[in-house]
Amino acid sequence: MIRSFASTSPFVALFAAAAVVAQDAPKTAQKLAPPDAIQAIAEKELLGHANFLASDELGGRLTGSKGQQAAAKYIANHFESLGLAPLGDRVEGGDAGDVGVRSYYQRYGIERTYVVDGASVAVGEVRLEEGFAVLGAKEMAAEIAGKAAWVGYGRTRGASRDIPDDGDLSGKVAVVAVKGPRGRVRDDLSVEQKFGMSFGVLGGLGRTARNLAKVGAEAVLFVQWEDKVGLADVLNYVALSPGKAMVTPNFPGADRSMSMMGRM
Repeated sequence: MIRSFASTSPFVALFAAAAVVAQDAPKTAQKLAPPDAIQAIAEKELLGHANFLASDELGGRLTGSKGQQAAAKYIANHFESLGLAPLGDRVEGGDAGDVGVRSYYQRYGIERTYVVDGASVAVGEVRLEEGFAVLGAKEMAAEIAGKAAWVGYGRTRGASRDIPDDGDLSGKVAVVAVKGPRGRVRDDLSVEQKFGMSFGVLGGLGRTARNLAKVGAEAVLFVQWEDKVGLADVLNYVALSPGKAMVTPNFPGADRSMSMMGRM
């Protein structure tokens, strides 16, 4: 089952703890000495903060998750221990001109679509409660069952078609091999190149699913043996999976097309 709801998510906001205004800056660059306070920054302390924020306990700090909220609380508590003035959201009932009634948090609206606890995918006697992703997700409650039918790459047209003219997949779950990009994938490709190629593969999966639905498939299960271009990383942004919700900004002026980026 997939559910969607609106919520708010906090992030720690530190506004203008100090401001520097430059006027009539000299034309020649000047070498500035580091401020005296830099001596108070210790490597051991920084490492301690980094270790906590990057720990498995926070689960990647996904937007709207308990891990993200724990990280926000951790940072806010540290700001408070340093005596920094909170300039985030105003506390209810506070005077508009009173800095002391603000908090360290600034909240913003989000819409979170997620796979509910207990959802699973079963193939024969193998049941997966994690390690799978849902594409084209929308709010729904469904139980889909059918006999698995291997259909190769799921091609329904052309000389290399995997489904014959009279093929009928009614009541069946089509099992399809993920077809990678054409040609050999070089080992020296950049992350950006692999990312672009992965989106091309992803688009092909959508077309394949739609074509198989036209010949009666109840659902399409894609299987991948190797991942040379990082398709799994792309699915981490655009697909639902257990424990990883799809987050869409939901506040005035928000770009809702950035929903996939809510995981970052």
